[in-house]
Amino acid sequence: MKLEIGQKVYISRPYIYGQDSRVGVVEITKIGRKYAYYDNRDDNKIELATMKTPRDYRGVQYDVFESKEAYEQFAREHQFVAKVRQRLSDVSIRGMDYCTAVKINELLDSIEQLNSKQINQKVKIDE
Repeated sequence: MKLEIGQKVYISRPYIYGQDSRVGVVEITKIGRKYAYYDNRDDNKIELATMKTPRDYRGVQYDVFESKEAYEQFAREHQFVAKVRQRLSDVSIRGMDYCTAVKINELLDSIEQLNSKQINQKVKIDE
């Protein structure tokens, strides 16, 4: 995402499943080499390399989105991932039979392969 002066962007704290994430709309007022600034204050800035704010005094780093729709899509995806993680942690492994263990192991292997492919693609993009 390329920011421009006068552009309105959405800033949100990191999405946490089950918690309401506050979204704020801010206007970009200045752009430098490393940071874009909003609300005419030098301490309100966005790191251009990561499109996140620097960490605040609590260690929280806010996400930046170009539109409310982009934020809502991001929130839906993270909510879905959190729900799947919760379901995985709720699965009872006591009394699991061999066939079920094999299927789960195959699924986990395919997830690891997907993740390693995504990491390799990201490294190629960053180079």
